Amino acid sequence: MSNASADEEDFLELVVANETVCTWLDKWKSYAKDQNVDRLAVLLHDIAKTISTKEPYAEEARECGMADEALRTMKSFSHVLSDTLLDDLSVIIATCSGPLAQGDRVRSIEYGGHTIYIKEGALGDGVGAKVWRVARIMCQKMVDDPALCVEGKDVLEVGAGCGACGFLAGKMGAHQVVVSDYVDQLLLNLKEALHRNEFPGQQVGDRDQEWNNGNVAVRFIDWEDSVALLEQQTPVDIKSPAALDGESSRIVAPGVPEESKFDIILGTDVLYEWPMVQSLSATLQHRLRPDGTAYICNAVRDQAMFDAFIDSMRSRHLDVSVSHLDTETTHEQESFCREQEYEGGYNTLTDIVYDSIE
Repeated sequence: MSNASADEEDFLELVVANETVCTWLDKWKSYAKDQNVDRLAVLLHDIAKTISTKEPYAEEARECGMADEALRTMKSFSHVLSDTLLDDLSVIIATCSGPLAQGDRVRSIEYGGHTIYIKEGALGDGVGAKVWRVARIMCQKMVDDPALCVEGKDVLEVGAGCGACGFLAGKMGAHQVVVSDYVDQLLLNLKEALHRNEFPGQQVGDRDQEWNNGNVAVRFIDWEDSVALLEQQTPVDIKSPAALDGESSRIVAPGVPEESKFDIILGTDVLYEWPMVQSLSATLQHRLRPDGTAYICNAVRDQAMFDAFIDSMRSRHLDVSVSHLDTETTHEQESFCREQEYEGGYNTLTDIVYDSIE
């Protein structure tokens, strides 16, 4: 994938690749169990041809451990392997274990003279494993818009994914930044990227603090916990309904204390399932300080969901202003700002202010 942020076309291709690779592996294991060499040979030929020519499929195959499956098959069927089948297994192993598989997925992005290092993963890690275009829009807004000043502020990034906005806030002089997510693998990716960056306040020995580096920390947050807190319910472990989200054990990374509040909350592309309408608005109410401000930038794929989110925030005493993103003035226009792809284009929810502490 290019260094430009992943666009919607990339996203759809990754979705298809992820589903296809999972189906391949299910069939592969079934044919191997039944000793059906003929069907297995046809399947492996298709797999080898596809992953050797299409990087999204190769990426998902690597993440799903296809090289190990190929090695097991090579050993188990050694007595009946044809030259063609052996060649296909060799292609699969080479593609999943060769130089491409060992490539470093930590890359750098620069905004306003600040270089941040992020780690991207496969879609199987969760939808946040890629830097989507909206995160790039928000990063550019952070360096271009004087109103969005993070210097000296306590900042929370919700649904951080790769953490681009939170890491940038740390480099721009925020007092304290918490980069948060829910999915185990995304949190582990964030931790690795955290220590590739240098942040203000970094001290000798900071890198021994696993989840902290200077003024930036990586933390686990489940938005449903805010719903439970505000509604005086007992928190429960609710698995995210998003089909493409990864797993969460709730224990991989430290959590954020219930009483922690923030001056600024950042979020990009954080609304893609209906349950998030309530859980995200509850998190903003819970985590914003009085007179704090949230900036949520979203591609509006479902206008009704977006409108319901605004209504939910207003019902929680959050003042909301909505501005439609002007792609004509966006620096990343040529790379990814194609608003016609979405029902509601791109909208930034700005000046989300919690006006009541009752």
